Amino acid sequence: VCFLKGDIEKAREHYLEAIDCDASSVEAIYNLGLANKKLGRLEESLDAFYKLQAILRNHPQVLIQIASIYEQLGDLYQALEWYVQTLSLVPSDPHLLQKLGEICDAQSDRQQAFQYHF
Repeated sequence: VCFLKGDIEKAREHYLEAIDCDASSVEAIYNLGLANKKLGRLEESLDAFYKLQAILRNHPQVLIQIASIYEQLGDLYQALEWYVQTLSLVPSDPHLLQKLGEICDAQSDRQQAFQYHF
């Protein structure tokens, strides 16, 4: 509720409390990652999503969040690696293919960008 009302910091505190009660609460960890991301705490957000990756193993939403954070951090190489890993799970996702094409464009890899765009 706090997250939806825009009180991200308070929502973050609730997620931390939930994780204190149940360290493997997938929902609380995921939401903590989102809250940290929204607050600009990208390293903490990565920590949460890496923890989820260890629990869920290759869940597309988790992989996309990790890739997105690396992209925000300016680490396009890591972002590309995580997006490609996601692509192996959802090979026909048009948004993912577009994102991969954009990153390849940004890295001046026109041939690979073309492959993802078309």
